Amino acid sequence: MHALPTSLLARLAKLTPAQLARLTPTERADLGAALRGHEIAVAAQSFRSFLESPHYCGLSPSPMVAAIADASEGRRPTTIDDATAERYFGCALDELPRFPRRCVAVQAGGRGGKTSRLLAPKALHAAWTVPLPTLEPKEHAVALIVSSELVFARQALSFCAGYVEKSPVLRAALVGDPGADSLTLRRPDGKLVDVRVRAAGARGKGGRAFTLVGAFLDEACFFFDESGVVNDREIVRACSPRIVPGGQLWMVSTPWIE
Repeated sequence: MHALPTSLLARLAKLTPAQLARLTPTERADLGAALRGHEIAVAAQSFRSFLESPHYCGLSPSPMVAAIADASEGRRPTTIDDATAERYFGCALDELPRFPRRCVAVQAGGRGGKTSRLLAPKALHAAWTVPLPTLEPKEHAVALIVSSELVFARQALSFCAGYVEKSPVLRAALVGDPGADSLTLRRPDGKLVDVRVRAAGARGKGGRAFTLVGAFLDEACFFFDESGVVNDREIVRACSPRIVPGGQLWMVSTPWIE
């Protein structure tokens, strides 16, 4: 599935009803398939369109979720005004960075959709789109979801599995059945990427030893190891060098207020 060249789209747009009527059934089918492939490819080009497209997550994100998705990729949000941007981002819309962020942090209250509508869809988007030119045949890259406890990480994975199930594109790319701790997608470029979950462990062990298209830390304010030591920095240190160019580190959490 590839986006069609702009010049070809312009030529297709100029076809008259009479010219379209002269197409054979095979030509119409081929044209329809090419346009559908173009639509699917374009929908994956930004996180927000991936969220909204019926080919992928099919969500209707809130204005703030859509704004976070845009801002994370250096796009000017179109769903909020300057006053809202000042309140939540700390600056006006025109002052937001105009390049994708390597690290994205989101702090929000419970039931705000930060895991189901940001972290889980972004893990899938990264798995589907981050370039992997050096990945070896049969090697799996990983979109790694880390949470304070494995049960919470598995909940995030269940959101991913749900989106894959309802997406005709991602469902067709699923390799086998989703497991308790991972699911695997075969991308259009043939690359294999796992969405995999881990609990935050001592010395950042949950994030080591993988080629990462992204790391997604859920409830990062509550990361403690088995001895009760705060270990969020260790997880970040372990994951960051393993994220390939074009990937991101996302940290989402409710605030720790005690």
